[in-house]
Amino acid sequence: MGFGTPDDAEGWERVQRGARAGGDQWIMLNRGTDAPEGQAEAGHEAGDVSAETGMRAAYQMWKRMMTA
Repeated sequence: MGFGTPDDAEGWERVQRGARAGGDQWIMLNRGTDAPEGQAEAGHEAGDVSAETGMRAAYQMWKRMMTA
């Protein structure tokens, strides 16, 4: 997004529509939690391209930083 370009207006319009979309819903990050045993390597979770391994790691780090 730039400085007041038409793209900005479109982006903010979509944000406003999303804000009016209704109540908050849970974010499901459970794809890949049932990975076969032995896929963890060097203390890191492993997953295929459809797993939310990276998103879970990001939220775990956020929680760790917010509770430090």
